[in-house]
Amino acid sequence: SRSCIGADEDVDTNSCSPADGLMVGNPILPPTAEKYQPETDYAEASPGGLSFSRNYRSNRGLDTTRAAGPLGKTWTHNHSLSLAVVTSSTSGTSTATLTTPEGYTRTFTQANATAPWVAVQNADTLIFTPGANAPWTYRRADDDSTARFDSSGRLLSLTRPMRVGT
Repeated sequence: SRSCIGADEDVDTNSCSPADGLMVGNPILPPTAEKYQPETDYAEASPGGLSFSRNYRSNRGLDTTRAAGPLGKTWTHNHSLSLAVVTSSTSGTSTATLTTPEGYTRTFTQANATAPWVAVQNADTLIFTPGANAPWTYRRADDDSTARFDSSGRLLSLTRPMRVGT
């Protein structure tokens, strides 16, 4: 079964028909000519059940700044949320970048070591608690999920609120 994000599956041609013009082919993003392929390997039937899914984005392989993850440069998975923090040695300003499984980033800045983390162009929150087992706590505003990271930015837990169908 094919996943045609933003398009209807055409079984006869083994492609995606652009219902809204976003994707064509198998599926291809026309503005970037990028191949995009989501795959679900495992999904429990229960609400909020365990799942493992992967996303392929062909253009990631061309990005020389992108590090290879456990599935290589072009594949990510739904548990590959990560956090990287960099502090400028000259200004003392810190930048934290959270990378989502889809490859999108959320950026936060901190003016100095005692200042709060401030979101850049998003409503999410990032809190650092020194000495805690999971010192980093990220809260995503649009779905109220919470992720906790260790001091090196490795994901330790992800909590999503249970959504009950209407």
